[in-house]
Amino acid sequence: MAGDSRNPSEASATATSSRSGGGAAPNQQTPPHPAPGATTAKPPASTVPAGCGGANWGAIVNVADGQKLGLATDSPSAGAAAVMGGTTAYGWVRSAPDPGGWYQFHPCNLSGPVLVQGESDGGWPAQNRKVQLSSGFSFMTTWSVVTASTSGAYYLQAGDTCLTNNGPGKQVTMTACTPANKFQEWRIP
Repeated sequence: MAGDSRNPSEASATATSSRSGGGAAPNQQTPPHPAPGATTAKPPASTVPAGCGGANWGAIVNVADGQKLGLATDSPSAGAAAVMGGTTAYGWVRSAPDPGGWYQFHPCNLSGPVLVQGESDGGWPAQNRKVQLSSGFSFMTTWSVVTASTSGAYYLQAGDTCLTNNGPGKQVTMTACTPANKFQEWRIP
């Protein structure tokens, strides 16, 4: 990962151990506000549903293909799959970091269901977890935001897995982090 001389598993281990020990991990950075002209785009005002918006609100955009992260349903309801494209008008709100430097993402506003790293495919370490909106209790709700190889982009990590774009209309998953994989690099609000 850019700016980190450790291999990804060492960097991930540091991020994971930081969560349990408190304090921000050295490879986590507070995402800056996008520079003027940055590719993190807010949907046009005419398409923004009532009640959506606010600070740290906008689109989550994949670096590889410029597609926005959206929902497989027409509303931000519990259990909705997170897909590339789909319903993107609600946008995403990034929470302020908790004391450990971890973030949450919600569609529309901070009152919406939280984006979660879903169930594993059964392998170890847990790979290919489908990402969706929480349908109730979940402990996989926090994300490590790590500087990516592309300027202004970030990896959204959980342990040694990263949010991964699987193509237009397909559900995003958590797969093994691969440095410089543009399908795992995101511009965030």
